[in-house]
Amino acid sequence: MECEWIDREDELLHDFQKLLVSRADHRLMIFASTKEKYKGIINDFKIAIKEFEYSERGDRWLFIAFDKIGNLLAADPYIH
Repeated sequence: MECEWIDREDELLHDFQKLLVSRADHRLMIFASTKEKYKGIINDFKIAIKEFEYSERGDRWLFIAFDKIGNLLAADPYIH
């Protein structure tokens, strides 16, 4: 699990990289974003998973995005 509350894409991707190289039955990325950005960020995460040479078919992910005041923007499951 990784959690990043700073709404900076470089920080999000840095924390995500730590999660990407880990092996677990389920991986969870929780992050803060805006309504305008969260879909693109989740898409970037999925691209990174697809491009990572050690990703395995069936890897399970859950991306959870909140806005700065704690409203849920997305809970997006993904199976590679």
